[in-house]
Amino acid sequence: MNKAVLIIHRILYAVNALILLGSVGFFLSKWSSLPREIGIHFGGDGDFDVVAAKVFGFYPHVIGAIIFAGMTVAFIVIRRKKTGLKITEKGENIFKAELIITLELFLMYCMMLVVMWTRSVSLQVSMETGLVGNITLIMLAVVTVGIISEVITCAVCRDKSEGAKSSMLGHRVARLVAWLLTFGGVWMLAESWVRHPADEELYFDPDYYGLAYFANLDRFLDKHWLIVPQVMVVVLLIVLEVISVRAVRSQKSALVKLTDDLKLFSGIFFFIVNMLLCSETRIGAGFVAFFAVLYLIAFILYFVRRKKESAAQT
Repeated sequence: MNKAVLIIHRILYAVNALILLGSVGFFLSKWSSLPREIGIHFGGDGDFDVVAAKVFGFYPHVIGAIIFAGMTVAFIVIRRKKTGLKITEKGENIFKAELIITLELFLMYCMMLVVMWTRSVSLQVSMETGLVGNITLIMLAVVTVGIISEVITCAVCRDKSEGAKSSMLGHRVARLVAWLLTFGGVWMLAESWVRHPADEELYFDPDYYGLAYFANLDRFLDKHWLIVPQVMVVVLLIVLEVISVRAVRSQKSALVKLTDDLKLFSGIFFFIVNMLLCSETRIGAGFVAFFAVLYLIAFILYFVRRKKESAAQT
């Protein structure tokens, strides 16, 4: 990797570590002035929606540490392992540099959220949701630029040597996005688990303990039912992975493309479903119909591609 990029990576990594440690230090400095129970989580309006013992004020730091550790592992893997993309050695180095810098900036965004969360918990003031929204929009723009630059690198630095096989970039991206969204959904469920029911008044009512509101059914049910969509998507992705691996080995490109489409659509669909369920919001019929059409299109394209494959083989 280019030395300049490596220096930038190390500087950003050190800054992110200092931000996380600084947030822990700030909370500890306010520890003695806090009451036994404090607000630790916020609703959409920025006000506290969960009150607990002040030891739970370390919650944002635990989340931040988990994200930091995960990113650290990702950086080590990216630097030491080849991407498997059919691009030149120069393209490989550029791609890795773009990916690492993008992830470092995303990590900084996460650490900034930890800082804002820590400030609100330490001072017991509302979260500045407007500022969070603006920072999030900026980070989405940064990530989008990073992804576009990586795609351009793959296209420009494609290995054109004789005998080089076509890139599996689309296949890898579909798999990666589907599993990242699924793990994100699991994290979202774990993060919201203690806050059900989401209505603050009902949250403190013992009659509603352990329940979650399902808007489509207009009733409260055991919150363990929220786990069902997560189990469904994990099982579905595993089945699709098995089919996809066999299709790749058999060189059935139409089937590989179908499984890629289904994994991507399923990852997005269940992530949004999980988000709506965790926020106790109704799942619209139009939303379900939209994804039903996407699944239908995927199968139609599969039969068209398979027909072309059969024609080419004969």
